[in-house]
Amino acid sequence: MSADIIINIDRILFLFGIFSLFLFVLFEKYLNQVSPIDFLHIALFAVLVSISFRGISDGSYSESLVLFSVSFIPVIGLLSRYCDRKYIKFSRIISSMACIIATVLFFIDVLGILDINMSFSVIFITAFVGYLFSFIVYMNIVITKSSDLIFIVSNGILFAGLISGAFFTSKFIILLSSISFVFLIFISVFRRYSEDYRISVFKYIHEQNMYNDILTSLGNRKAFEKQLEEDDKMIYDFSSYWAISIDINNLKYINNNFGYIQGDKIIQNLADTIDDVFSDTGKCFRIGSDEFTVLIKDLTKPEVEKYISLFYSMINSYNTINDIELSVAMGYDYFKPGYDQSVYDLLARTDSMMACNKRKVKASRFKSFGEDDL
Repeated sequence: MSADIIINIDRILFLFGIFSLFLFVLFEKYLNQVSPIDFLHIALFAVLVSISFRGISDGSYSESLVLFSVSFIPVIGLLSRYCDRKYIKFSRIISSMACIIATVLFFIDVLGILDINMSFSVIFITAFVGYLFSFIVYMNIVITKSSDLIFIVSNGILFAGLISGAFFTSKFIILLSSISFVFLIFISVFRRYSEDYRISVFKYIHEQNMYNDILTSLGNRKAFEKQLEEDDKMIYDFSSYWAISIDINNLKYINNNFGYIQGDKIIQNLADTIDDVFSDTGKCFRIGSDEFTVLIKDLTKPEVEKYISLFYSMINSYNTINDIELSVAMGYDYFKPGYDQSVYDLLARTDSMMACNKRKVKASRFKSFGEDDL
């Protein structure tokens, strides 16, 4: 009867390990904002313990004990995730020691140097893992002041099971404590992962809102200024550095005559065009109500002008199929070492060139619109 129960628990433990492995692969592929490595640790522990007890039942005594010792290595990796940061190094040292000791035990058994018996293995595991568990739990309660009761209880159950197994040499008690530990620590890990994932999603959304323009989804002025600051420090590392300043000529006229909804659509359509043309070669920003900037690195003048020509071609195509005309002014130039002291000098020049272009367009359209509408 006891053997049948052990076999059933062993199967449940193995299947749960496979399930945890499946979750690790699934989360790693589709929800990788937070590392799901804890599920891999649980899977390895559950599968290794299950295989080791199956080996003991089949008579592979010594090899199974070594495998059982190895099964606690992923547990160390799991518990290290709960450590205070300053103890991570200690946990890694313990993990390395466990790998070395398990390897030595394996070769001792294979070479027949020493017979490894049940009491020696269980006492070794109890002393080693028990000390580690006590240390981790102490840090978790006293230092990090964690309120994760499930984490503490799961460790206590496994620790108690190992002590009982050491004194009474009961495979059933050790296996029962192992499966209890796996289920409880899984709940703790899943809760922790869910909370970390929720925080990472909110953080991502916050960062997107912080650096993205809501209307156009391009980088906003804050993102633009951050990019300029970074590029200015590395300006001489680029083979070339271009800035393109773009402004909508007739936005005020559109807002006054067609409404602000149409004005927003014009802004969005221009942003989409800028993104379609330049996003693969540069970074695009909306830095004002009707002002946009594109920053391009490491392209030659013919290459940049090819993209600018494509941009104007797309604007013309847009105007042929839409009743409200989209008119833009542009200024572009490259960073000139020795002439420009920083990227900000370049931006001042392209803004000036864009303003000059805007005045020319305004003068040519003066008879069609009132001066205040331009």
